[in-house]
Order: sequence, then structure tokens, then C-alpha cells
Amino acid sequence: MGRPSVKEQLVGRTLGVWIERGFEGASVNDLVAAAGVPKGSFYNHFSSKERFAVEHVNRYVPTLALESLADAPGPFVDAVREHFARLVALRRDGRMEFGCLLGTFSNSATEAYPDLREAVRTSFGQWIDVLTAVLVRARDAGELSTDRAPADVAAALVDGFEGAVARSRATGALDPLDVFLAVTLEELTR
Repeated sequence: MGRPSVKEQLVGRTLGVWIERGFEGASVNDLVAAAGVPKGSFYNHFSSKERFAVEHVNRYVPTLALESLADAPGPFVDAVREHFARLVALRRDGRMEFGCLLGTFSNSATEAYPDLREAVRTSFGQWIDVLTAVLVRARDAGELSTDRAPADVAAALVDGFEGAVARSRATGALDPLDVFLAVTLEELTR
């Protein structure tokens, strides 16, 4: 197997820097140091730090496994629970940084960074859209206990997860994510 390209090294080795320091806190120097590449190589592949951040967002969304959630055969509420339980498990076993790139970048996705703002907005939208579709199927199958619109429930689930991730990061413990799984998702079938 060949050595990864410089671009792949840059993307593959810098997620932790983004999550730890955020968009504005991470410098290009921090990113190239983490990747182990010269600074000039960064600009050979990315025109700006913002474009690099957008590349990360685009690669991060597949880690959410939205396709497998969308294709879940049912029971659909169980598929939603399993989706979030998987995201929590990735953090528990150390395969994913304590945090969420979308949540981290959303704090910096201001008008000053329109491409990053659009990438984060679009990514949250994709996630909510897939959850909405699954929750519509759950409602149609009689699995949901709420009369709320599936799109509102989907948005609340993403918002709740992101809040739990933020609190987990602040406390250094996974308890908020466990509470999210136990309380918020339980409410779907009550």
C-alpha cells in the first residue's frame, strides 16, 4: 500500500485540531504541524483555511452513516435509537474525538465565512432530512407516541445530540450523551 497523498495527510490527520480548537482557534500552522506536511503543501491543495474546513465538513457527514439510517428496514424508531447510540459509541470507544465537527464549526459559521456556513447548514439539513424521512415511516407504522411533526422531532433530536456533545466536551464525561440516549429517545415511544 502506497503512502497517502499530502492532501489525504492534511485531511486525515487534522480532525482533532479542528474539534479541539475550533475554526477560528486553529491556525494553518497548527493544521500542517498535525498533518506533518510543509505549509506550502497546504496552499497547493486548498486556497484557504475556510476551503479546507469545508472539505472536512464534506468528509465528516459520511461518518454519520446517514445512508444506512435512510435504508433501515424498521422498526424505524429503533433505527433512530441505533443511529444515535452508534454516534455515542464512537465517542465512548475513542474512535471519534470528543465533539462533533458540525457543532464545533457552527460556532464559527458566520457571515464572515459564507462557504463554511453553507456547508454546515447543508450538512445539518441532510441529517435532519434523513431523520425526518425515517420518523415519517415510524409515524406511519404507528411507532411514534408524539403528534409533533416528524421534521420538528428530527431537528430536536439533532439539536439535543449536539447539546449533549457540547456538554460532554465541557465536562470531559459521556454522561450527557447517555442522558440524551436514555431520556430524549425514550420519549419517542412513550
